[in-house]
Amino acid sequence: MIGTTARWLVPQLLRTAPQRFPHLHLVFVELTTTRLDSQLATGEVDLAVLNLPAKGLDLALTPLFQEDLVLVVPSEHPLASSPEISLSALKGIPLLLPVPGTAFRADLDAALNATGTTLLARAEIDGTRLIASLTFEGWGPSILPATAVPSYLRDSFVLVRISEIPRRLIGVVQRATGLPSAPTRAVLDLLTEIIFDPSRLPEGVTPVPPDSPRPRITETRRQNVVAMKPA
Repeated sequence: MIGTTARWLVPQLLRTAPQRFPHLHLVFVELTTTRLDSQLATGEVDLAVLNLPAKGLDLALTPLFQEDLVLVVPSEHPLASSPEISLSALKGIPLLLPVPGTAFRADLDAALNATGTTLLARAEIDGTRLIASLTFEGWGPSILPATAVPSYLRDSFVLVRISEIPRRLIGVVQRATGLPSAPTRAVLDLLTEIIFDPSRLPEGVTPVPPDSPRPRITETRRQNVVAMKPA
């Protein structure tokens, strides 16, 4: 899984798996979307939870949820009092940004290009969790998924919505060829159960209904999209 999603989803799986599938042995790997793409292609992992769309060929994609992308600033920051801002409000503010070429940066650059806005990077960093850690340690504001900010830090940091940035789409990806193994089907069942239970979802996360349009899966990258049915 990508790190920010793993932070809240892995505990849910650890809590639920022993009750539903007592003989299931789980092995979690935390990597970036780019790395997970390559490991899926080589068969090193059975399935991955990552930013969609995935780049690899011959993959089956199941959208799980959309997540707010927000500006994260200390509670005393001048922008902390604003419930929502535009990208233009960030001009000249040094930010910790994801490196070009990552799925997260691609989403951000698409919004920037549409508005003609340029952001000032204090540093470009490969790894959303590292960006979050540096922000929490006072090295600068950043644009992060809402779940990157744990509940125990919500009193010290403020999440400010940015009007032009769409939510990111997170889904589970597996190889489209061959039948999934019994453990893989078990994990997919658990993911369905968790995602469609509102009481288990953190703030800023919205499930993608199985019969809804699949956002941000373009024609040039479209693979076999598998509908997920609620448990």
